[in-house]
This record gives sequence, structure tokens and C-alpha cells, in this order.
Amino acid sequence: MPDSRASNPELENAIIADPDHAQAYLAYARWLEPLGDPRAKLITLQHAAASAPDDKKLAAAAAAHLKAHEKELLGWLAPWQQCQDGRDQPAFAWRNGFIYAARLSIDEHSDSEFEGQLEHMYGLLLDHPSGRFLVELRTGMNLTSYDNDQQSILEAIARRPPAALRLLHIGDFEYPDECEMSWYNIGDLGAVWAALPQLRTLIVQGGSWTMGTVVLPEVRHVELRTGGLAEESGLAIARAAMPKVDHLEIWYGDDSYGGECTVETVAPLLARTDLPALRRLGLRNAQFTDELCRVLAGSKLLPQLTHLDLSMGIMTDDGARALAADQRAFAHLRELDVSDTYVTEDGVAALKGCARTIVANDLRDDDSDDRYVSVGE
Repeated sequence: MPDSRASNPELENAIIADPDHAQAYLAYARWLEPLGDPRAKLITLQHAAASAPDDKKLAAAAAAHLKAHEKELLGWLAPWQQCQDGRDQPAFAWRNGFIYAARLSIDEHSDSEFEGQLEHMYGLLLDHPSGRFLVELRTGMNLTSYDNDQQSILEAIARRPPAALRLLHIGDFEYPDECEMSWYNIGDLGAVWAALPQLRTLIVQGGSWTMGTVVLPEVRHVELRTGGLAEESGLAIARAAMPKVDHLEIWYGDDSYGGECTVETVAPLLARTDLPALRRLGLRNAQFTDELCRVLAGSKLLPQLTHLDLSMGIMTDDGARALAADQRAFAHLRELDVSDTYVTEDGVAALKGCARTIVANDLRDDDSDDRYVSVGE
């Protein structure tokens, strides 16, 4: 049996440096082949299948080889190839001979037989050679949907970060079908940032969390989805060191569910001049969208944006008229999104000229006595 602990630091570091570069894996396969390691053939088969996605025979051959050598290639991970939350989704996605992406989710009310929490499954994954070059990690339930807590898995990631990780999605659940937003407690994210300097994509979805001091030098895409963002976290996001970010989306939420942010919380973000790559900005799900509309024209960020998303919040025709009053400041935008707000057809008409395209889907009937953001509870 081949020694699964065999190591080639030079080739492994090349994969970690660029985990989407297929040639690095093929070089690794050539090194593994004389060792009798079945992973060598799996790398070449999966690479061939990915290069010819319409060739079902190649995909079948790769799957058959993985199944035939399950003991060496999966070992203790074999029983947990499906998510343990009743959703009947694969837990692992393979690419070039290794587990490229993992979705870890455990619901004790499903028929799961896994004994432990997310951090235990995470440890099993990283302990196995097939998890050596994990590129994408998503976490779902951590035992229950109504009393969920991600703190222990965050601590595990901070202690032992995957060297090749480029995407982290904390809170990969279906809202509201699987879990209410406010039920899903994230925890303290602060220790994670220093552990993942190569992160490119960050998605956090849940009811509450603490951001800490955010330093993500390589991140490009950030989505922060919540029904109630604390002021401290809102300010941490506004001041985050993300020099290469090109897509930033923030949900602010409802004050009944912990939403504390105001226009003043967003002001440090709107005043920044050190985010040169930012093109898509989403200030979504906010109770104060009308107030934002009155200050956006003066934002130092605005001239560089191509897309501005103000959807899901309490925006009315007052906000639309405020944008229209400074139409020239917004005219360069490719797209302005005011969907799922209280803007009327008259308000949408007033926005003409504020962007090349105005997106206004699923507009709500305006009842001034009962306005609410799209996602709170």
C-alpha cells in the first residue's frame, strides 16, 4: 500500500500558491505514480474529465477509480460523503485528485449518525491526505437550526487554517426554509482573518456576529448577510483593510433583531479613497435607505462604482427623489437596483437617468405604518 504521508514540499507549495493551476497537480501525479499511489491516476482522470465536460465516459471512469480505491482515497471520510443535515447534498466536491470544496453541516434532528460537531468533522477532513488542498469551505448547521452556534468551527479554522483556502462561506443555509436568520449565531470572526491571508471570497450569513479588525489583503468578493448588524461590526466593515475588493455587499437589518447601524455607520465607508478595485457596492436590507440616498451623491466611492444595490430596505419615493436631485452624480452607473423596496412606479420613473439600467423588481405596496426590511427575523 502506498504511503499516504509521502510529501513533496516543492510541488505541494506550488499547488497551494495557485490551487486552480491544473499543471501543478499533473506534476504531482507524475511524482506519485512511481510510488504506486492510486491518487496519481485519479488526478489525471479528473483532469481529463474536467477538460472534456461533455464526455460522460471520462467522468464515469474517474468516479469508478475513486470508488475502487475508496479505502486509500477516502478512508475514514467515506461514511460522511453526504451532508449530515437531511438535505441529501454531497459534502465533498473533487477536482484534480483532491477534495476541492467541502460543505460541512450536521443537524441532530436528521438521520445523521455522525457523533460530534462541525469542528470534529473539519478535523477529520484536514487530517486526511485528500483534504490537503481544500480550496472552498462552506458551513451549514452545527447540530440544530434553532440554537446554532459557529464559534467552535471558527476557532478550529483559526487554529488550523487550510493552506490553499480561497473561499469561506459561514452560514450556508436556506433562509427561511431551513433556518430563520436570527436563530443562526455566527460568533466572533476576529481570529479568522489573520489565519486566511489568501482568501479571495468571503460570505457570512447569520443573525449575529462580531467582526473584529478585518485585514484581508487578497479578498475580491465579500457578502455579509444578516437581519441585524451591530454598530461595532458595521464600523469594522466600513474600515476593513480589503485593498483588492471589487464586490462588497452588506445587509444591515432590523433594529428589532439587533440592527444598530445608521447612516453615520456607513459614512466611513463612503468616504474611503483606498478601495481602488471596488465596482459593485450593495448597501442592502437597511431601515435607513432613504437617509443614505440623501448622502450618496457626495460619496468619494461613488465615481468609481459601476453597480449600486439599495434593494431589500425601507426605500421610498423620498429616497428616489433624493437620488434624482443629484442625477448627474449617478449617471455613470451601469446599474442601480431598488428591488424589494417601497419605491412606487412614479419613484422608478424619477430615477431615470440615474443609471443606464434601473432594476426595480418585486416592489412592495407602501403602508407608511408598517414598513420593514426584507430580512429581519
